[in-house]
Amino acid sequence: MTASKGGLVTPSRRAVVIAGAATLVGHSAGSAQQPGRSYRIGFISHSPRSEPTFTSFFDELRQLGFVEGSNLRVEGKFEVDPGKLDAAAEAVVKQAPAAIVCPGTAVVRAAQDATRTIPILAVAYDPVGSKLVSSLARPDSNTTGISILATELDTKRQEILMELLPGVRHIAALADPKASQAIPAMRETAAARGIELSIYWVGTPDEIGPAIEAAQNAETKALDVLASPMFFQNRKVIFSIVARTRMPAIYQWPEWPWKEA
Repeated sequence: MTASKGGLVTPSRRAVVIAGAATLVGHSAGSAQQPGRSYRIGFISHSPRSEPTFTSFFDELRQLGFVEGSNLRVEGKFEVDPGKLDAAAEAVVKQAPAAIVCPGTAVVRAAQDATRTIPILAVAYDPVGSKLVSSLARPDSNTTGISILATELDTKRQEILMELLPGVRHIAALADPKASQAIPAMRETAAARGIELSIYWVGTPDEIGPAIEAAQNAETKALDVLASPMFFQNRKVIFSIVARTRMPAIYQWPEWPWKEA
């Protein structure tokens, strides 16, 4: 399993992450293409096939010699509703692909429930913390892939937010109880700077608006939207509400605001 670590993830670096998964798929399917042979991979995602990072993924596969419509067939389930992940995973597994690409913790877990033999190529927030694998070095299962170290980067983004707003003494964090979080480290970092950190837990999309409004009413001066698949799926809602509050905010991916604006 490969770890991706650094500061803020730029669009190009995010493309590198997904391209790394494409390389892993290439090795799973066979690094040397045999003339006349067809390869099959599975793909399960909440996002649409048109997602720019997925475009990078398939571009990388083409560079490795796997060309969709020629020697590659994609058994893909895209824009999958969260409540239908299990059914989507079972449908992909029935096609017996050489490997299944799974961006997101919930997607990986659904694939793991559906198969213990087909290789699962994960792009996950915190595979060890989410108990998707036993360790990064030795996953000890049919799951491998890339950790984006979201938990560690949540703390780093908070530090950047505090540096950008040196006079602020009260900030809020929007947190998903179903996602791995580094709350103790974030509290310690804030306290060391004399800053109060208020955590607003959001378990469902309906709770996003009330949580942000509660943070505004508590006179917090900035918002840190922590890494969460649910927040990613509801990012447009978050942008709209935060824009109304006019609070400075920082997000998991820097391209979110300018891409969705």
